[in-house]
Amino acid sequence: MPPVDRDASDFLMRSLRKLHRWGVPLWFDYGGAAAGFLLSALIELSRLAFLPARFPSVADVAANTFGAMVGALLALVFMARHEHAVLP
Repeated sequence: MPPVDRDASDFLMRSLRKLHRWGVPLWFDYGGAAAGFLLSALIELSRLAFLPARFPSVADVAANTFGAMVGALLALVFMARHEHAVLP
C-alpha cells in the first residue's frame, strides 16, 4: 500500500527545504509537517462525520497542512523576536 501522503510528499519536502534555507531550525522537519497533515485529516474526517453536507477534499488537507507549516514558522519568528526583545 502506498504511503498516505505520497501525493503531498514532494510538495512538503520542497517546502521544508525552502523553510530551512530561510532559517527555520532543522528540528522542524517532516515529522512536524506530518503532524499538521494528520491533524488536518482528522479535522476533515470529523467534518465528514458530523456535517453530512460537507465533502472533504485532498485540497483542503493540503491547504491545512501548508497552513500548519506557515503557523509553525510564524510561531518561531514570534518566539525569536520575543527572546531578543529588550525589557525597559
